[in-house]
Amino acid sequence: MGGQCRPARLDETAKPPTDGHIRIGSNTKTFAATATLRLVAEGALDLDAPAAEYLPNLGLDLGITVRMLLQHTSGIFNFTGEYYEDGTFAPGIPATTAGREWVDNRFHTYRPEEVVRLALSKPSRFEPGTDWSYSNTNYVLVRLLIENFTGDSLANEMQRLVLGPLGLTGTSLPETETGLAEPHAHGYYRYEEDGGQKMVVDVTRQNPSWISTGGDMISTTHDLHTFISSLTGGKLLPPRCWPRCADRTPKRVTASASSYRTWVRTLARWLLTMVVWRVMRR
Repeated sequence: MGGQCRPARLDETAKPPTDGHIRIGSNTKTFAATATLRLVAEGALDLDAPAAEYLPNLGLDLGITVRMLLQHTSGIFNFTGEYYEDGTFAPGIPATTAGREWVDNRFHTYRPEEVVRLALSKPSRFEPGTDWSYSNTNYVLVRLLIENFTGDSLANEMQRLVLGPLGLTGTSLPETETGLAEPHAHGYYRYEEDGGQKMVVDVTRQNPSWISTGGDMISTTHDLHTFISSLTGGKLLPPRCWPRCADRTPKRVTASASSYRTWVRTLARWLLTMVVWRVMRR
């Protein structure tokens, strides 16, 4: 398979480091879900308990369970903005769909409770457990749930439950830290000004609190390979946990939507495998 990579910076010719630090986006959700399921395996959390039992001060619908947060079946509004079937868009905080507004606000600090309360002030998409809709809010709630239940930060619990046992020294939860550890490539954001002028901005440094546990973690290809292979290989969750964590697809989710999600998951795994394979060959 051919191809070539771009330089680590647009103004330089050096190639990106093969195992540099990268912002891993929504792979953060997989780490957070794994930490949650490790607590379930310890007998500490109940997947089918109302999330409000662990977060009593947010006014959550009592029909929303911990499982629904993990599976995006809570119906809670997505704080980074919500797309509807009729093509309309309901904005949340300025996120990466917002162009110049996101660029100008990328160092702003958002508290997890702040984005959750914004989402809860909006109408729910559907009754809990009756449908599926991707929402970053679910995983900020998972973060708050873990912290409120354990009395410790998610960073410390993630270290105890996942990062430490696997020796993932290149993986971190930056919270409000704007930089990345060396080595790393630079990341760029393209948007169009009102007058049509196309802009390219180096956004390597940004305050990831705007996305929180929806996608704030930093890792390396080596650590991601170790994590995914350990998770799928049964090293992180005991066999007795898998039947309890099995998918419960809401009745209103069509077969095509379910198939689409399966295809996306399969593609993501394939892409990760190919990236790691190419890195290891160098």
